[in-house]
Amino acid sequence: MMTHRCIATVSLLAVLGASVGCDEKPAQATSKSDTPTKTTAGNAPVAAANKPSAPAAATELPADKKPDVELRIEAVGNNMEFDKKSLTVKSGARVKLVFHNNATAEVMKHNWVLTNPGTDQKVGEASTVRGEAAGFIDPSPDLLVHTPLALAGKTVEVEFTAPAPGKYPYICTVLGHYVVMKGELIVE
Repeated sequence: MMTHRCIATVSLLAVLGASVGCDEKPAQATSKSDTPTKTTAGNAPVAAANKPSAPAAATELPADKKPDVELRIEAVGNNMEFDKKSLTVKSGARVKLVFHNNATAEVMKHNWVLTNPGTDQKVGEASTVRGEAAGFIDPSPDLLVHTPLALAGKTVEVEFTAPAPGKYPYICTVLGHYVVMKGELIVE
């Protein structure tokens, strides 16, 4: 039996002339927006125990667990800019990230995307190419966590477990915003 989300995806893609399979993979992070939307954080692998230098991916929070920390970040007006250039969390912390888009211009849509270190440009370029129909998200092992698109004046959120210690770039992947709209999640 297909899920409602799968039916909606198939219907939308049929209108666009595309085909899709409905074998959904388990989510690694959940995200929420002003409308009931659930997205996945991509297929980021968890680092193997024998490879301590590889960063561990963020993982989905169990539904019965409350976040340890809530981070808030905003888009600055109608600019391609986050109001915070860095955020800090402890490794393994359960995190709720709330992102508010302060834009008033309808064309200024944004998202918040966490990537593996050194991969923000690659993730940004690939996601921009995917376009709005894909939420400007290109699922890859380097994309760790993302929010859905936040329309002007709207708030979205995502919950995840913080990865291994390190510095992780966060970007907006809408139409090349990643070049200037970025910051760093410092995981201690």
